[in-house]
Amino acid sequence: MPAKLRIEKYRINSADLGSESPLPPLHPPVSFACGMKIGDSVPLQARKRLGYGLNTGCLPYSLQDGYNRARHECEMKVAVLENEILKATFLLDYGGRLWSLVHKPSGRELLYVTPVFQPANLAIRNAWFSGGVEWNISLRGHSPHTCSPMFAARVIGGDGSPILRLWEWERLRGIPYQIDFSLPEKSPWLFVHARILNPHGLGVEKSCRSCRRGEG
Repeated sequence: MPAKLRIEKYRINSADLGSESPLPPLHPPVSFACGMKIGDSVPLQARKRLGYGLNTGCLPYSLQDGYNRARHECEMKVAVLENEILKATFLLDYGGRLWSLVHKPSGRELLYVTPVFQPANLAIRNAWFSGGVEWNISLRGHSPHTCSPMFAARVIGGDGSPILRLWEWERLRGIPYQIDFSLPEKSPWLFVHARILNPHGLGVEKSCRSCRRGEG
């Protein structure tokens, strides 16, 4: 059968995520070189790049630290994409995480699906939860959207089958990104196509040219 894409409600024993912190996260960033000994053989040019791209805080995002541990049954909004062989379930309000991937002929769950939703302080903005496949971008320490909704849309592929498209604007780096999921007819694989756009391309190219000339 051709792939089908629909929105459903998924019931799970869940703690409340709660509201975001009203206080700005102004804690100083941790230095990459803190507590590390850098050998004398490391060139000065390389030393300048140590720690580049690592976590320097989560501003302009707020901390998500209002969760609790009082769990109760609740409903989550999910997108379900399936064909004859696979059924994929995505948590639209939590970073578009691929929560479940079922092999329909055998009834086997191919992922580890946790029985509860319980945030904990394990990510850039504090809240993170286990299970499924997470889509990270930009920084180490999980995506800023791990526990936040992503935009979602149905896109029709070249073969007429539906594609689930998720996208967001990542404010720490100032870049848009999107992830497309497709299940062609009779396909035993879920296809995932990630795309990151760089609106700062000219500046990056200029910077790279300066580095090659030894100017920066």
